[in-house]
Amino acid sequence: MEEIRDLSFLIIYFSICSFMGWVLESIIFRLYQDAPFKNAGFLYGPFVPVYGFGGVLICISLFFLQGFAFPVIILFCSIVLTALEYLTSVIMENVFSIKLWDYSKYRFNIKGRICLKLSIIWAILSAFQIRWFQPALINFIESFPDVLQSSLSAVLIIYFLSDLVLSSRLYLRYSSSIRRLLASEKHDDLSGIFRMNLSMKDLKLLIRPMRQFPDLSIPVKRRWHRLSSLVIRKTGQWAKEFINLPGEKENLHKRWQTDEDFLKISASIIEHPDYQKLKFIGNNGSSVFDHNTASAYLAYRIARKLKMNEKATVRGALLRNFEYYMMKLNKADEDSLRKGENRDKSHKDPGFIFGPISNLEKDIIAKHRWPHTLIPPHYPEAIIVMIVDKIISIRE
Repeated sequence: MEEIRDLSFLIIYFSICSFMGWVLESIIFRLYQDAPFKNAGFLYGPFVPVYGFGGVLICISLFFLQGFAFPVIILFCSIVLTALEYLTSVIMENVFSIKLWDYSKYRFNIKGRICLKLSIIWAILSAFQIRWFQPALINFIESFPDVLQSSLSAVLIIYFLSDLVLSSRLYLRYSSSIRRLLASEKHDDLSGIFRMNLSMKDLKLLIRPMRQFPDLSIPVKRRWHRLSSLVIRKTGQWAKEFINLPGEKENLHKRWQTDEDFLKISASIIEHPDYQKLKFIGNNGSSVFDHNTASAYLAYRIARKLKMNEKATVRGALLRNFEYYMMKLNKADEDSLRKGENRDKSHKDPGFIFGPISNLEKDIIAKHRWPHTLIPPHYPEAIIVMIVDKIISIRE
């Protein structure tokens, strides 16, 4: 290369190298690993900028390395690209508080940011670019008229800046959600956990980056396992301290039958012929019917003491697994049954049998199995049912 290229040329060169990097990581590597397609990279669009910057650095470096032996040039390019990868990792960790990749499992790594294996890959890609890709790419770009190069580079600058702003906003909000999740570990009580207040919007922010960069899911999964253990350990203790929990001699499976106020709310559900079928489905030594009525009654007592919505609490507690067990009893959908662990995501609205279901009741139905569901309950009544469900399961 006789001279350093002008800015328009380098912008187009950067864009093409970024796109080829996206193709390499999103398609070729996925095919090699027999993994599903994923949109690789930090940006929304089909570009991985680290490849673009790497390509431009190699292109510029060749101007200063004229006369050097080819192996020396490859070694230099490999060092430059490795340094670029390290710098990118440092920037992402300090600006967005996230680690997009981790090479700790590979030998000869430095803080998991770079490793010898990837440096060798960079050397191979550098050799490919210098020998074959770059000459063809230079001829391709130079075939464009100067006006087209200038116009195209201007459009690309606007696009990349827009994508960078949107993507940065996404990862900053993702980082905020993760910090709230991890901060809950400082609170060894249920109120500290629910202080996270993750919404559906927050959930979407967690999912997309974790799909693109699997290493991001490691702290989330680790924390979620801890949350599961904490919830199970603390629910019984919390309930015993907060309410007068009936002793073993006072059978919750029977006491609800003599509580007239509870029966006024629940009778339309528990006396329905379809709901009576739950008596024939076993659950931890009793039946689903007994489990549901005991849970609903204890949740009702707590809600009444706290002056909350007693009716919605009882209805949500009774209906939280109704559709799933009806489906299981009738064997109406074998495919859905095979996904029993995710049944909260496939609930059908039981309102066609028991009347309209309020948002509060839907929250109870969808999230009573938290933390198996990523988003915790939103309403206090739903939190009560979630806790009571675990208490009754342990007692049974």
